[in-house]
Amino acid sequence: MSVKIHLLRNLREALPRTPGQWLILFVLALAMIFYLLPVYVMVANGLKEAQGVSLSTMWNLPQSLSGGGFIGAWERLRPGGWLYVGIENRFGISYFLGAMDHSYLKYTSLLPRPLADWVTRRRRGHAYRTYTYSPIGYRRLLEGAGFGEIRFFGVMPTYSRPINYWPLGDGIPIQRFARVLFSEKPNTLSFKSRLAQRMVELVPPALLAAGAKFLVPHLLIVARRP
Repeated sequence: MSVKIHLLRNLREALPRTPGQWLILFVLALAMIFYLLPVYVMVANGLKEAQGVSLSTMWNLPQSLSGGGFIGAWERLRPGGWLYVGIENRFGISYFLGAMDHSYLKYTSLLPRPLADWVTRRRRGHAYRTYTYSPIGYRRLLEGAGFGEIRFFGVMPTYSRPINYWPLGDGIPIQRFARVLFSEKPNTLSFKSRLAQRMVELVPPALLAAGAKFLVPHLLIVARRP
């Protein structure tokens, strides 16, 4: 009982005592809600079927989880068969540097899908139909479709031309590939390429590996049907 009384006393002492303090608390609460709203929109719409994402339904919770085309692939594979996927990473570093996704607009890949859809409709006159995900999103889709033993690889130069690849989680191959890539035409590198080169050279391999799990532009994914 004494502990409960002590906690209640501490709680009363922590509460604002003047109108000015209550006003500050109210403003801080509004600011917290404002900054958390984009997180809610991103998570809620990332779990929906692609056809269920729109500006009018962006605030609604998902009715079911999306498995995409991975469910159809699972049904067509024999037990023990392997699925190979080459695809972009929605949050690849190239998009932060201004690369265009399939909407042919900059930075739409980084936006919550309802906002990307609004921008694309305003700029291009049609809906946003680029359904790419992060490695976390691809893993969720594959696991939801029934796949196991899911492995992710970074790939260069692109997933459609997989000349070099490495397991995500190893930063040393990234530095080696970057040295080769940037040494081909060192005098013609843009400012963004030079900046990326310096970042790769200076960041420790362990930290680079951790970041590559989220920022590598192109992915190779291997998954097995049980």
